[in-house]
Amino acid sequence: MSSAALKSLNKAGKGVYVITSGASNSKNLSKEVLSSVMGSRFGVYVTLNRSYTEMVKQLQTQKIKTDKLLFIDGVGAKCEVDSQNCISLEGNKSLTELSLILSKAGSNSSIKFIIFDSLNSLLLYNKVESCERFVHYLINKVKNMDVLLAILAVNGEKVNHLISVASQLSDKVIEL
Repeated sequence: MSSAALKSLNKAGKGVYVITSGASNSKNLSKEVLSSVMGSRFGVYVTLNRSYTEMVKQLQTQKIKTDKLLFIDGVGAKCEVDSQNCISLEGNKSLTELSLILSKAGSNSSIKFIIFDSLNSLLLYNKVESCERFVHYLINKVKNMDVLLAILAVNGEKVNHLISVASQLSDKVIEL
């Protein structure tokens, strides 16, 4: 992965970025982006394809601290009872619920970034039209906040249209 391309995220502070990669880089995409934006800042990590527990284990293995992250778990499994940094959605199709949670999180002045993982997972569980509306809403909402939004996607035939929609509304597209 190109760490040079991700340096702009660390310096950005706010804005909307669509970050795409090929399938061969997809496993490390979230780690690389998170490492680039986190630093000492608080942020939100929306996971639609891996549970909170799985994400925390993976990030800890990679020596990434999770104490400054609020996880929004869209897999549908309930977060651990003692976890104060996880919110569970009813499932991957809960776009209204996700919108409300992200709005509330984004209004918290200590939250400085949101990582949305990923357009591919969003598209697996929702109709294209619903995904387009959600992406449009999310990007426009974040543009009015003082946060950085990184939308992750793995290039592929089914998701390319949604990547295009997000790219048109974003400040920058980073291809890894």
